[in-house]
Amino acid sequence: MMNALLTPALMIFISGIIIGSIFKDKSPSPIISKYLGYYLLLGLGLKGGTSLKETGFISEVTNVLSLGVFFALLIPILSYLFLKNILNTDDAAALAGTYGSVSAVTFVTANTYLLASNQVYDNYMSAVLVVMEFPAIFMALYLVTHNSDSETTGKIETLKNAFLEIPNVILLTSLVF
Repeated sequence: MMNALLTPALMIFISGIIIGSIFKDKSPSPIISKYLGYYLLLGLGLKGGTSLKETGFISEVTNVLSLGVFFALLIPILSYLFLKNILNTDDAAALAGTYGSVSAVTFVTANTYLLASNQVYDNYMSAVLVVMEFPAIFMALYLVTHNSDSETTGKIETLKNAFLEIPNVILLTSLVF
């Protein structure tokens, strides 16, 4: 259990919280933050793609990937249906998308825990992490645009731009390569 808590990803996350609370007036350059995020997404996508290449698209993998996408769409919808009663529609959609999104740090910590406790798990789960990230974000944007008063062309353009955002392109293309 202690090994799972001492993973590099979790330790960096915790030290970021500590440093951030001590030096509240200092923050890293937005450019550095952006490119570190891109690097993380590229690493996740490549790991997922490698695991898919090793395993292949057997029916079990296809079923699990499909379920991952299904739940990444379902969780934001259910969350939104509840949250729209207590928040405005934009905030409800944004929070619902957050609930549908997957935490890479939690995923890495869970993997490390499983390894430390000699539990067997399938390597292709990192690919499931990658395919679950995009639908939740897309669903949140869909919910926001669906409830807006703007014209249909603007809504379609927003969704198209969301699909072509650099982080999404990095995730999906690195999964393929």
